[in-house]
Amino acid sequence: MFDGEKIARKALLRAHEIEAEKKHRRIINRRAAAIFGLFAASAVIALLIFPPGKLTGNRIFIYNEQVPLAAYPILQADEYATKYFGAEQCISIPNVGDITAAAETHGLNAVLFNPVNNPCYFTFEIILTDKEESIYKSGLIEPGMCIENPALLKELEKGEYEAVLVIRFYDLESLDLINTVSLPLNIIAA
Repeated sequence: MFDGEKIARKALLRAHEIEAEKKHRRIINRRAAAIFGLFAASAVIALLIFPPGKLTGNRIFIYNEQVPLAAYPILQADEYATKYFGAEQCISIPNVGDITAAAETHGLNAVLFNPVNNPCYFTFEIILTDKEESIYKSGLIEPGMCIENPALLKELEKGEYEAVLVIRFYDLESLDLINTVSLPLNIIAA
């Protein structure tokens, strides 16, 4: 026999089950959207703090095992930098004086940097004047980047050394040598 009341109860029960499933799916979708939103916001914040292209994709070459990742961004140009007038444009160079080194190690306590507004790459070379011996060479350093505590090619014994810091300027596009400047400096190994 046909029981309309029983069919109506089953239909009502099924309608409640369908509504509960829809509610459950909406809750899951909201949670997924919230999690996705958090990841997206985190990605945007990370991109604002660490913009792409600062350390990756740059033309930094390696000499004497100097690792490009040792180049760190400089937040602003050094207030002690001096102006150097190259071929056509004004180039800022770091102001150097006495530099200390740990005796009988390869460590140099210095930061070699290319001020952020420069229109060229820098390379740095340190040459001892008495022996005319190169004790450090860097790769290309882009504007706004620096090398902290560069590793020397040889250990220095205790003492004071007269040296020359040779900075070479290279075109950003062609990598052609634009100009060179030599700055006297003293290295104090203690």
